[in-house]
Amino acid sequence: MHRHGKVHELYDRGIGKVVFTLLKTSDKNECSRQLFRLWIEKILPNAPAEELAAQKMLETAQVILHGIGIATSDVLLNGDLTTVPDVITLWPSLWNWIQFLHAAHTELRTGSDPTFDIAAARQRYGAVVRALMSFTGFSSELLHTIAETPGYISMVTSLWIEEVRDPHRHFGFTVSNLIAPLVSECAHWTDRIIAICGGKPIDVVTLCLEHITANLQSTEPDYMSLRPDLVIFLSGSEDPGASLHRAFASSSKSIPVITEVMSRLVSWSEPFAKVQTAQLELCAMMLSFSITLGGFDRVIEAMKGDMLPVLVKSSPFFGPLTGSRCIFSILLRHALPAYFVHRPILSLAERTFRKIESLDLESRIIHGKSFAKCWSKFRELAELWMKTKRDIKSRPQSRFICGNPECGQLEYYEGEFMRCSGCGLQYYCRKICQKQHWKRNHRQLCKDVQERHRAIKPVAIQNSDLKFLSNVLASDFLKHGNHIDTIKEEFLKANANFETDPHLFIIFDYTAVPLKLSIKALTPLAFSHTRDEDESAYDEDEDGSNDDDQEGNYEPYTDETDGEFNQNALDVYDEGISEEWHGALRDGGEAMVAVRVIVPREEVPQVMTALLRPVELEVCPTDNEHALGDDRISGKEKEKWVGVCWIHST
Repeated sequence: MHRHGKVHELYDRGIGKVVFTLLKTSDKNECSRQLFRLWIEKILPNAPAEELAAQKMLETAQVILHGIGIATSDVLLNGDLTTVPDVITLWPSLWNWIQFLHAAHTELRTGSDPTFDIAAARQRYGAVVRALMSFTGFSSELLHTIAETPGYISMVTSLWIEEVRDPHRHFGFTVSNLIAPLVSECAHWTDRIIAICGGKPIDVVTLCLEHITANLQSTEPDYMSLRPDLVIFLSGSEDPGASLHRAFASSSKSIPVITEVMSRLVSWSEPFAKVQTAQLELCAMMLSFSITLGGFDRVIEAMKGDMLPVLVKSSPFFGPLTGSRCIFSILLRHALPAYFVHRPILSLAERTFRKIESLDLESRIIHGKSFAKCWSKFRELAELWMKTKRDIKSRPQSRFICGNPECGQLEYYEGEFMRCSGCGLQYYCRKICQKQHWKRNHRQLCKDVQERHRAIKPVAIQNSDLKFLSNVLASDFLKHGNHIDTIKEEFLKANANFETDPHLFIIFDYTAVPLKLSIKALTPLAFSHTRDEDESAYDEDEDGSNDDDQEGNYEPYTDETDGEFNQNALDVYDEGISEEWHGALRDGGEAMVAVRVIVPREEVPQVMTALLRPVELEVCPTDNEHALGDDRISGKEKEKWVGVCWIHST
């Protein structure tokens, strides 16, 4: 009774008024010392696990802890670390009461008592979070002491999850301020948070995106708490493949959520320009990560959404920042333009530019600053690609070559040949050519390509997209003919020790902006297989039919009973070119050119191998008929075309 009476007497003296008076003093160091002394005298002797820790003692500890949090934050915010030793000394006692306050808060929140006091729960929640924020946000030494306390990371992570899951948003969105220092400071702590949230980096990313979304959807969004949420995405892990920014880039919600954050920040009416600028810069960095690491899917989402219009709206905030120049240089001069080689993305870009023009958003751009320069270059690159697309539509410059090396016939009119629906790369002039090629080596190549596609899950290149890429390749091959001849000569001069004249292949690297061209030597390998040479086994499908599939593509053969390939045969696709195509290249001389095409797709680019054959087609202006060869018919004009045969993709 004596100690319980002391507790009530302590609270009745007005500890709240004492703490409030101390916080009003101008000397923040003295304020901290007085609050620590108050804790030592009034709270330290009383362990929260004992029965004497009644409601009044709990409230007293809560009030003093709240004051310590405010005072410590004020001192550390000014770079003064003199209070750190005091906090470290008192931390065991502080931690005991923080745990007790957290348990009491949880009991209040989850209890079935209809008289649940939400105001009391909020106060206890706020006291715990505010104190921990002040202890962990400024001093690395103090952060390490606290984070290594058993149970700390579990408690903080559970509070964070609670904020996301709370349907009534009673407790705000402040716990990200506790998570962000942990994931920024130590990869081991990040891994522990990942384990608590579900075991995978994407679980943390999903929670964080939900946290941001819940904040934005609340009646009064807490824009100041968005920054730690964004910082969480930048953390690493002890496992190099488990970093949160990589998981962020893989999420389909990443770009829409960050775009919405930027849109709301731009419209934020509070006079916090520096905070807006810092948060918008973080958002731009996250978009850059998502585009660079997430690949084709993320670019499609960005172009379908409002990413570009929001970036233009945000541009006035980025002018004076040197960091943002690098971000926008990566995003607007390299990452996004590299994907214009994909027809769907280029089409979406055209639509986005029309929207930007209709809203007159470019008038917001402050000329002469870093964003303006990057945007100008981005528009220039986009206009060049859009012109290329218009030119290809009005006058295509490629035709497919039959995928059977023994045929090599050129497609006379667009759509004449049928595509293998297995690999999506080979085109054939007729069914017999597909059967002959399937027997020789396309069966294994087709399966290999399909297995690779399933492993890395790329977006399938549709028929029209492959035709667009073929026309882009043909156009660049003709446009850069003189440069290609020059680098060929330089390569042969630098490698004059070849015993024989090597066959070369040209690398068209579309991941580089502008296009990068280079030359390498192509070394053929011996070809061997043990398949039956009898062609009759390939005359019919298993059901005896000989029909094409409904989409007009040739179905890949899937005969599993007719022997097995020699495993050594898997190695014949040196640089993506089989032995039979090596022979065609040797026999074709200058008329056949091997090329490697590198296009952005995922974090690892998609590499495709093709054979080109420059030709001249006779064009009849009246009936659009084409013929190969010399100008034999009066009134017909010659045009340069390029035959394309896609033979490999990784």
